[in-house]
Amino acid sequence: MDCEMLMKGIVKNLLWCYLLPLLFLFGVSACQSTSGVKMVGAGASVSNAVANTVIVSVSYDGQWLSGGGGEICCVSLPEDWQPGSMVTIRWVKDPSPGVNLGGVKSPPWNKDGTTSQAWRDWMKVHESQYTKHEVTIPVPKYDEISELNLVFLPCDQVAIIIDSKEAGRIFGYLPGGDAFYPEIQRRLGVKQQCQ
Repeated sequence: MDCEMLMKGIVKNLLWCYLLPLLFLFGVSACQSTSGVKMVGAGASVSNAVANTVIVSVSYDGQWLSGGGGEICCVSLPEDWQPGSMVTIRWVKDPSPGVNLGGVKSPPWNKDGTTSQAWRDWMKVHESQYTKHEVTIPVPKYDEISELNLVFLPCDQVAIIIDSKEAGRIFGYLPGGDAFYPEIQRRLGVKQQCQ
């Protein structure tokens, strides 16, 4: 390799390693300074209040969360609520967990814990039954951030809960068993009839 080719390689590496990240940082800081909105990190969770369905995956304004529940860290939220702000939520739902059309149940895994070919074939059919949804809704007012909680409700509705007091009102002292889903729906004022 001659000296000229070596120098070109060094310059190219310097551009990739130092100049491009700096340009990216300048671009990000420019975006933040023009918006004037201070963002903070918050935990996030997905709550499905519809029996016999599973939320497979979710995005909140392009920030991907997993489905199924539990806390996921982290999302970025404006530190202070922004009047008139809207958010787009996209999700994939499994409308019939564990069962394919015609009532065909999932075949068992292998005894060693690996998936069988029959299960993989069944899963391909099952995933084709997943439904995709999208909604753009207003971000509810919040005074103090608890976490981002997306609550999936009947009729493919979604409730956003960010405020600490609202989170306590919705999730505090919930009954177990069959009363769990109806109680969350009642506290959120969900109508049982879909349009």
